[in-house]
Amino acid sequence: MIRRAMALSLALALGALLTLAVVSGCGSNVAPSRGDSSSAAQIPLDTPSGGWYTNLLRNPGAEAGPGGTGGDVASIPGWTKHAHATVVLYGTAGFPGPLAPGPTGRGQKFFYGGHVQTGTPSVLDQFADVSWAATQIDSKLTRYTISAWIGGKGAQADSARITLRFVDAGVSTLGEVNLAPVTAAERGNATRFILRSRTGGVPSYTRYLWVFVKFLPGQDADIHGFVDNLSLSLSPPPPT
Repeated sequence: MIRRAMALSLALALGALLTLAVVSGCGSNVAPSRGDSSSAAQIPLDTPSGGWYTNLLRNPGAEAGPGGTGGDVASIPGWTKHAHATVVLYGTAGFPGPLAPGPTGRGQKFFYGGHVQTGTPSVLDQFADVSWAATQIDSKLTRYTISAWIGGKGAQADSARITLRFVDAGVSTLGEVNLAPVTAAERGNATRFILRSRTGGVPSYTRYLWVFVKFLPGQDADIHGFVDNLSLSLSPPPPT
């Protein structure tokens, strides 16, 4: 019963933080009061334990669950979705084809920003419990690596930003890092993906890694920002 109560308290706190993060662009660590727990109910309490060098994200390539031709999907397994973030099949007219420059070993689907909803950005998020590595993390020598294939359509300015937030056991933010959007110029004004990657040290007392995929609108009613094959892993301190 104690563990269940602790898990519920964590979920409620994360739900409150998430509300602020979506509205403010994933930049604040102060949670407002909240009158309901609708967002918290979507956050898994049974986040699986990971291991060194393994991808800690669930459904990192959008392969689980339904995919479509640009319309909204009700849910995306492993992720909490906000506004119209969705999943599209490679080869859909107006979207990247299976041979478009991008990830090797890709599946049949990728994440897409969907339709613009006034006042609410399209966002996906999930968190990974890394308390199994607490001793090594607190030694200040544990490293993270986060990567994603980020793309867009033609000369359109739409893209996506990936944010990794480090959270302690009390659900306070210890810091965050970003994978920058891919500009149309970087893509050569072509419909394609480009790999972004970042490695660094994990702050002491981190117990959760919280990942946000925020799709950034450009010039029309659809956010033609694309993301595929996200990866998040930890590496242990070097042997002494």
